Amino acid sequence: MKIYGFDNDIVLSGANLSRDYFTNRRDRYLLVEDHEDIANYLHSLVQLVGQFSFKLEARPVEVSTEAQRTSPDWKLIWDGGKDSTPPLVEQTEMQAYPESGWTDAASGAVEEFTRQWHSRSLVPATETSKGSKDVDTLLLPLLQMGPLKIRQETRGIPQIIELALDAPRQEGRPPTLALTSGYFSLYDPYKKLLLRAKAAQSAIVKIICAAPEANGFFQSKGVSGWIPEAYTWYEYRFWNALRRSKGLWKQDGRDPDQGGVEIREWKKDGWTYHAKGIWYYPPPAEGPEETAAPTMVHVGSSNYGSRSADLDLECTFLISTRSKELSQRFKEEYATLEKDAKDVVDEALFQRPDHIQMASTTSAGTFEARSATVSRVTNETKIEVSLSLDTHPTFAPQTINVKTGVGFLDHMLHALAKHGGMSLTLACHGDLYIDDHHTAEDCALALGAAFKKALGPVKGIKRYGTGHAPLDEALSRAVIDISSRPYCVAELGLKREKIGDLSCEMIPHVFHSFAMEAGVTLHVDCLRGDNDHHRSESAFKALALAIKEAITRTGTDDVPSTKGVL
Repeated sequence: MKIYGFDNDIVLSGANLSRDYFTNRRDRYLLVEDHEDIANYLHSLVQLVGQFSFKLEARPVEVSTEAQRTSPDWKLIWDGGKDSTPPLVEQTEMQAYPESGWTDAASGAVEEFTRQWHSRSLVPATETSKGSKDVDTLLLPLLQMGPLKIRQETRGIPQIIELALDAPRQEGRPPTLALTSGYFSLYDPYKKLLLRAKAAQSAIVKIICAAPEANGFFQSKGVSGWIPEAYTWYEYRFWNALRRSKGLWKQDGRDPDQGGVEIREWKKDGWTYHAKGIWYYPPPAEGPEETAAPTMVHVGSSNYGSRSADLDLECTFLISTRSKELSQRFKEEYATLEKDAKDVVDEALFQRPDHIQMASTTSAGTFEARSATVSRVTNETKIEVSLSLDTHPTFAPQTINVKTGVGFLDHMLHALAKHGGMSLTLACHGDLYIDDHHTAEDCALALGAAFKKALGPVKGIKRYGTGHAPLDEALSRAVIDISSRPYCVAELGLKREKIGDLSCEMIPHVFHSFAMEAGVTLHVDCLRGDNDHHRSESAFKALALAIKEAITRTGTDDVPSTKGVL
């Protein structure tokens, strides 16, 4: 719960009022001014929750000088509510809640609290005229306390969604339902309802969520660095489900007024996105004699996910208003959020470099890195290879360490891994006292074997990849087909005998050996260039880009072949 009260003024918000809330956080709040009943209700609720909450107690450290002063010794104390101020409802005596097994008693207390306040019938927030009993705006508090089995919000939100999806069109215009959540992972019942939003029979549903860069955990260290990707993965899965059910707005060229769901990502440089809420705008009244249905807006700290539904203690408000002025202000509020939600979620978005990893997850929904370790031992070489096809800047940073004993080969394999987005560790002890042939060939064979093992079954990937890479005057092209049909054509036009200590005749042979062991069809050619170093390096970089494209996950388990098997 995020509730801030000042006398009879109340701020309803989803924010913790941290320092950056006032500088670079996009959130929303509602100020209710001079409303004694709502202030009393929320004050009573906070006091009630305090009875079954831990108390933070500070014990200052005794010091004799300022130099010896340290931070207080903070402790969480369970006092069962004995030290709480009684709530502003009828209660004969304070109840002491045990530290364990308190949920039944707490649930009963909240139910009794709700019953008492419902019997009081909260006074409406505004009146059409002073002293009139006719009202144009109502505020309905919704408590969601999953651990206590109090589920007012998860009963109310589906009714709003169903109201929007089932509302009749007026003059051919559908109603509009808007939803936003900075941490977008819809509670399953909400998601199932929105998947009903098929064109020509439902509302226009607009959803705003945070772009990965606008997530509050963006570039966090450790495991939390994966959180933006996790939410973007949920976003992708929901979008993909909408696409399969033909529920996307303007899908297949349909008219915008035919309804459907549109998802946009909010992004603003240096800002994070935390807004959450629902707006329902009914279609206009049929005629001048008809009364328009009320606009409904939900405000609070719920992110509409399973955590809000099942774990958090929430108090949110559903606002129903026929006030044209207030309705317009709510529309302007949502328009302000839309202004920085420029990226429409579609297939092209998930092919962008900042999203491609988010959509590239297994169908089981885990961020499973494709990796393998291979050993190759012969009388000529001893090789250890560890290869990971998936890296992440914070959680799984790219690492490359190549030691073949042949300096220029190290340089080329390092470039291949770097620009292919792969982590690679390769160590070789070869018979270089003879020449470089066995070492170069066997390193490529071991790398190809590791690639094939890390990739696993050929399904759920693009399969084909193309790359072009320049290096000064040199330009190379590489095309790969991950087809289990090993073949290689490499035409580099090298003229020198050696580059460093690597024979030029071995460079095409490296491509050939890799293709044979990896089970891929590979074409690499240098289109132009004068310097053999540049020609060779641009060829390896072009192959890296081709591989990176070909191994991109598609988000499905489909085998990319008309045969059904590769």
